[in-house]
Amino acid sequence: KEKYPKSNIYFIDVYEDKKTAMKFKIRMIPTQKYIDKSGKVIDTHMGVIKQEELEKKLKIMKIINKKNMKQIDKIVSEFTLKDIQDMKIDIKTFIEKFNNGKAILLDIRMPFETAVWGVKFALEIPYNKLPENLDNLPNDKLIVSACPNEYRSNMAKEYLRFKGFKVKNLNGGLLELTRYLNGKKAKEIEL
Repeated sequence: KEKYPKSNIYFIDVYEDKKTAMKFKIRMIPTQKYIDKSGKVIDTHMGVIKQEELEKKLKIMKIINKKNMKQIDKIVSEFTLKDIQDMKIDIKTFIEKFNNGKAILLDIRMPFETAVWGVKFALEIPYNKLPENLDNLPNDKLIVSACPNEYRSNMAKEYLRFKGFKVKNLNGGLLELTRYLNGKKAKEIEL
């Protein structure tokens, strides 16, 4: 409450207030429901939530305001099937662009992952550190977001796209890239 004075936090005993429990479809105790000013449920968390997680959720909800939602709505409403092709880049095209100085590889894995096996020619910024490292990303090159299997890198791609960067996801991820660059093919990357 101290950090988020505009937030109203209510505790409801679902055994005493069964009507509210049914209205919000409470199936587990504890359950946290995040409700906007209009009364619409915008997020739900079932189970115990750590204070850090709660604070993170509240910060996100503060950031996603009506103005930002309009920007997100615009991106979504302008989406076409052609956009799918533009969201990914295959390994050979990436290598060509990298060698010509037109692209960088952004490895968004966590430090404990890159410590085990790293990609020497990649810029390493963990996904959860992107917001504080936007100034370290080039505006004049294609950013190719990568992780082992494309899951986190796809989220990073969307985040960076929303921030205005030219970004694509590496098709097949880092595992496929390392398979491709095995043996003599490693010479295809010009370091």
